[in-house]
Order: sequence, then structure tokens, then C-alpha cells
Amino acid sequence: MTDQLFTEINKHVKICADATLMLKNRLQEHSLGQNRQLSLKKGDIVYVAQGVIKKIGVPDEDIKHFIGPNDFLIIPPMKYAEVFVTLTAGQFLSLSEADFIQIMASHSYLLKPYQKLIMHWQRRRAIRGELLKQEKEKAKDLFPTYFKGIAQAISNRDKANYLSMSRSYYSTL
Repeated sequence: MTDQLFTEINKHVKICADATLMLKNRLQEHSLGQNRQLSLKKGDIVYVAQGVIKKIGVPDEDIKHFIGPNDFLIIPPMKYAEVFVTLTAGQFLSLSEADFIQIMASHSYLLKPYQKLIMHWQRRRAIRGELLKQEKEKAKDLFPTYFKGIAQAISNRDKANYLSMSRSYYSTL
């Protein structure tokens, strides 16, 4: 699983041997079955190696986003009200905020690629807003385009919730 992560990272930045070793020694592996809640702490960074996760707002229970393989969760270091639940069984790697800060302090050249990751993460999370601006039928049609490779793992109930539609209305479109 760590090899998969480093393949993904190396697409964006060449990491020196020391930073690679530091990261490998601090990553925690997690395997979860379907419909399990991820236990995350503020500031954690999570790499989704396998599986699909939904991010749910609390207390409204609106689905805010779906995260699939080779994507990242970046948990803000402030108080948040979100829950992450697996839609499929999955494997994940996590890095604590303290370990992340230590690695960045030792290898400042990684800050620029990390900023790019944050921008990518923000663009991926803005998809819902883009879809909600569309006519309902068009939003439903566009959904698989935005979530290639994972749309089939997402139930119509969750798709309807994400698009702010009732399940019955979603099924009539």
C-alpha cells in the first residue's frame, strides 16, 4: 500500500531518501470493511489506497463529498463537524498532524507540492457546488463524469442526498 502512495507522490514531486524513510516510518495503515466510520483526528492526512468514502456533515447528515482510490483526505486542524464512512471495504494510510509538521520542518522543499495538493483537494471538494448550480436532470447526468471509477459504488440514495434531491425524485429523472 505504501508503494502505491509513493507512486502517486512521485508523479508530482521527487522525494529524497531521508523524507521517504521518515514518511514510511510514520504512516499508519488502516483496513476497514463496508459501512465503517473512519476515526480521524484534526490535522490528519489520509491517503485512500482502495475503497470509497463519503463525507457527511453533522448534524444535517448531508453528504458533502465522495473520495475514491488515489485521493487524499485532509482534515482541517480546526474543530470540524464531519463524519467519514466507508461505502466499500478499503485500505488507507494516515499521517498525524505532528508527524506531518516534523517532516515539513525537515524537508521544506515539500511545502510547494503540498500547497498544490491542497489546491487539488479544494477543487475536488467544489464539485458539489458546481453540480448544485445545474438543473437537477443535468446534475444527475454529470455525476458519473465527476466521479469516474467510483460512481457505480455509490447508491442512488447517496447520490440523491449529495445532489440535494429526494430519492424518489432522483429515481424519476
